Amino acid sequence: GGCGGGECFTCPVFLNLRTPSGGVYEAYENYDYFHDAAGGISNTAKTNTHGGGGLFRSPGGAGARGGEGHRMQWTRFGAAAPFAERAVLHALSWRVASHEELPESIKTYVDEMLPLWKDAPRDLAEIRAMQQAG
Repeated sequence: GGCGGGECFTCPVFLNLRTPSGGVYEAYENYDYFHDAAGGISNTAKTNTHGGGGLFRSPGGAGARGGEGHRMQWTRFGAAAPFAERAVLHALSWRVASHEELPESIKTYVDEMLPLWKDAPRDLAEIRAMQQAG
């Protein structure tokens, strides 16, 4: 549906999973996906901690792939070991076209700690090769 000139899609998920130890893990998650083909912003907030110029705007103002804005918001209520028996977790993210578009702090962390995450897999064959390599 419409969302300030863009599109929104919400996906609520109720988790009720059996754990390897025989227990049950229950949680509620909600995913909100936002797409703004103009690369603009649906929210009128003007600041964020990443300096992108708006609450959901990707760094530098325009989103990935020719100015498209792709953003996702995630919220979970459930166990968050070892921090809390019950907690609310929240994250905001946006899509970038390349590793170079990441904020400097995230890019440095990925370069140093998670080099496999610098680029997306090329195809399903590369994904399967990584899975088999362990």
